[in-house]
Amino acid sequence: MEKTTDCTARSPEDVLGYIPHAIGFQPRDSLVCLTATGKELGAILRVDLPRAGASRARLRDHALAVLAYLSHDAAADGTFLALYQEAPVAQLQSRHAAFLSILESMLSGAGRPVRECWLIGADGWNGSGCRLGECLLGLGRGGLVTENPCRHPLELISNSALAAEMVFRGSAVQAHPDDASDSPGRVPDPRRSASSGEDPGSPGGDDGSSAGPSAEELTGALAEWEPLLDGSQSWAGLLPDTGWPERLGRTLEVPALRDAVYVSAADGHETALRGSLKDGPSWRERFGAVIIAETGEGPDWARMDRFAEVLGRLRRETGDGTTAAVLTALGWVEWCRGRGTHASAVLRRAARKDPELHLARLLLELVLMGRLSGWSTRRDSSWRRSPQTG
Repeated sequence: MEKTTDCTARSPEDVLGYIPHAIGFQPRDSLVCLTATGKELGAILRVDLPRAGASRARLRDHALAVLAYLSHDAAADGTFLALYQEAPVAQLQSRHAAFLSILESMLSGAGRPVRECWLIGADGWNGSGCRLGECLLGLGRGGLVTENPCRHPLELISNSALAAEMVFRGSAVQAHPDDASDSPGRVPDPRRSASSGEDPGSPGGDDGSSAGPSAEELTGALAEWEPLLDGSQSWAGLLPDTGWPERLGRTLEVPALRDAVYVSAADGHETALRGSLKDGPSWRERFGAVIIAETGEGPDWARMDRFAEVLGRLRRETGDGTTAAVLTALGWVEWCRGRGTHASAVLRRAARKDPELHLARLLLELVLMGRLSGWSTRRDSSWRRSPQTG
């Protein structure tokens, strides 16, 4: 779940034009929810639609999960919904009426009623607040009204003033994450890996070995990352030294070094350095809390964004040779941000590249279970996507 950016939406087209920029891609088979407090938009959440033919009990469970996610924005007093599916709008109205009716009832009961619901299909879009008198779509106890549905062209969304403003700011809608992903095999229990005994954030290797790097290696790995994480060194400045990409990538392949780099990205160089060298119970607890995104105050998002940028450059530099460790780190950042679709796509690729990399498989299972990172569920610690973020 992400924060919305600072912008002004003056029409339904503006909100719908903003959504792909906010989540980074054009939604498919998705329900996008935006919380609101008064006239201010809050968090944005994308979830998959219920499966076709799901029972009413399943629809209720799906709606309860959505409500649970949205409830983390405790100040919200309203909700906007946008449902996306590649089908004619007229079909969407009847296909999802039961689910939307259940969700609308739950949201109203929770004190955050639906202010607007839009359906975006293959041939156009409409919504409960369309300005044209003949647009009769609305939410009510009987579900969606389907008589004489209005249909607006999709170009109104892509050409909206806010969509143009986002492009002007440098934002670009990326390809859907699933377009570049493969399906992994079976993944293990995320709470513990039976084959290695590794817990996320625990000392020791992915192969179950307790041998770790030396203090010199830990210090050196963090020192190589620090200029890139604090912003004092750009990637362009590293290119003449062709050994940099390989050295950075290798630090992510040794679990103890990897954990230290993750903590440095989220919690600062000093925390990572002291925790790596002292390795007491309190430091292990801190490392674990960072890696499962459960520190109450949230991470340093500027450092995390730089970490993601470097990982993206490493991925582009190596192409198909990108290591599973680099992909896992990128998946971890995306999960921390609350971008489950991005995280699952990258983690699937990591799990296929190296089925023995337990952290990738553990994180993937968390995503597939629908577990959001703790940071992404709180307004004061959640990530806000900048126009330059891919």
